[in-house]
Amino acid sequence: MTSFEDLTVQLEKQLIEDRNRLHYEKNVLINELWEHEKKYLLQLPKVEYPVFKEEMGKVNKYNEITLDQVLVHVPRASNYSLLHVQLTWNSVKVISPDGEILLDDYRPYMKKRKALPWISIFKTWINKPRSVAYSGYKDYLPGRVKSYLLVEHLVIRRERLKAVASLLITHDMKRINEEFYELIAEERMGKEENPFEINWSDYDSLTASKEVTP
Repeated sequence: MTSFEDLTVQLEKQLIEDRNRLHYEKNVLINELWEHEKKYLLQLPKVEYPVFKEEMGKVNKYNEITLDQVLVHVPRASNYSLLHVQLTWNSVKVISPDGEILLDDYRPYMKKRKALPWISIFKTWINKPRSVAYSGYKDYLPGRVKSYLLVEHLVIRRERLKAVASLLITHDMKRINEEFYELIAEERMGKEENPFEINWSDYDSLTASKEVTP
């Protein structure tokens, strides 16, 4: 099983194969009984019936709420202390008291995300650069960018966060990682030539471990 969608496909295949056996009482193939029963079944509605539950989410100082025992970043959550959370079996909507949808995404246990709101995340990190090391979102950073940002010196980390945030205005995270050296050289961290004496060749050697992609 690689996902809930994969599990659904596997179960459907097994159930279809299982129809080709005799029913334990009627001594008839289950598939024949199924074809007969289908004539009397009512059709499911074309419009899905929205089954969901609602709860309140408390916002921490990093613009995160706890969802399924996981901290989830919510863009623009800093304006509120509590947010409305609407949950279906696989999705979540986080709504402000004014009715604005701040987040519309999969639930954490689905193990997949829609496009991450990197600009909003970086704004939070710039204000609190120490939080990068503890944020769950750092695991979604591609290798070169992650190594570049996790420098120990917090003043330098903040400047590097600003540099990447500037690039995010015109580039997606995947392209920034692929063209990392060229783009960072253009940005030049405040328009100075290599102000922190960065040895670019070191970054590739630090990214041998498996990267996590959103």
